[in-house]
Amino acid sequence: MKLDADEWLDDDLRQAIREQLVLAGPEVGGFTVDRRDFFLGRAIRFGGRGRMSFLRIWRHGAAVIENRWMDEHAILTRGIVKPLSGLLLHRNDKPFSEWIEKHNKYADAELLDIAIEKYQLNTRINRIPNNKKSMARTIYYKIGGGIAPIMLFLYRYIIRGGFLDGGGGYYYHFFQGYWYRTLVAAKLSELEAQLKNCVTDEQRIAVIRAQTGRNI
Repeated sequence: MKLDADEWLDDDLRQAIREQLVLAGPEVGGFTVDRRDFFLGRAIRFGGRGRMSFLRIWRHGAAVIENRWMDEHAILTRGIVKPLSGLLLHRNDKPFSEWIEKHNKYADAELLDIAIEKYQLNTRINRIPNNKKSMARTIYYKIGGGIAPIMLFLYRYIIRGGFLDGGGGYYYHFFQGYWYRTLVAAKLSELEAQLKNCVTDEQRIAVIRAQTGRNI
């Protein structure tokens, strides 16, 4: 089971694990779990982010973890997937300033994934492809960093009803959707300006290392 340090199992999920895992037949390779985010102490129930399903439990050897710098997921390699009832509660009650600092580092990590994929760089991170995510990422960045974050915020906050979570919903979708995505876009624009005169992969890797501080 993949469980982050700021995630908690609610009572229904704990009960589902106790009851359903022992009854799973050999054809079942893993289970998906629904996660609910909390932001500034408030549960996020709308905006398309209220229940996000992830593969979090799998049989030994039946899944692999994407080898990415950022937002890696488990991918089932054999068997079928079944959902578990209950919720995984993603809650971090540390100060908001720490959230900002952490996401600034996340933006650098995501920048690495984007650059490695775009320039097909040979680095120590050799990722396992996730075609669905790659397609969504491609469409997003084709729209452009100046417009795409605004569209994402409006989609989540208005069309998907994020405003129904009140002030907490606004802060969440603004910072997690618009602010963070704009931060990634700005860092990408800065990096692209430095990479345009690079001829070799070694030059590109040196520039990326200097900007992100990561040893790729």
